[in-house]
Amino acid sequence: MKKMMLFILALCLGFAVIGGSAFAETAQAEAQAAEMTAEELLQAGQDAVKAEDYGKALEYYQLAADLGNAEGLRGIGNEETEIICSAIYHHDSKDTVDGPIDEILKDADVLHHTLADPTKEVKEHEKDRYEKLCAELGFTV
Repeated sequence: MKKMMLFILALCLGFAVIGGSAFAETAQAEAQAAEMTAEELLQAGQDAVKAEDYGKALEYYQLAADLGNAEGLRGIGNEETEIICSAIYHHDSKDTVDGPIDEILKDADVLHHTLADPTKEVKEHEKDRYEKLCAELGFTV
């Protein structure tokens, strides 16, 4: 369950950086990561956490773990766990504003509800957030 939530959170964070330059940066980072040792990947993950780039940190930790560095499996620490737990706890409070990661998860949740089955009406408590997301993303309502 924890791995699934981390994966979902990483996907949500990925939504926040969608764009041509983000894709180019990702490709460049992947090429660089392919040449790094497990220890360098672990350090890169720790640096990404300090920069609050949790999606990238998770990628580096996974690569470090794939290369046999067990520390990569424990890369997500107490601070990150608290952030993730907060996002999960607040994700149902669509009408309030919480932390930035909480808001990303709420937005992803609303998009999932509305785009997974377009034949269903948008839930009443999600309408305001959905309309703002559509405007922000250039979707027509």
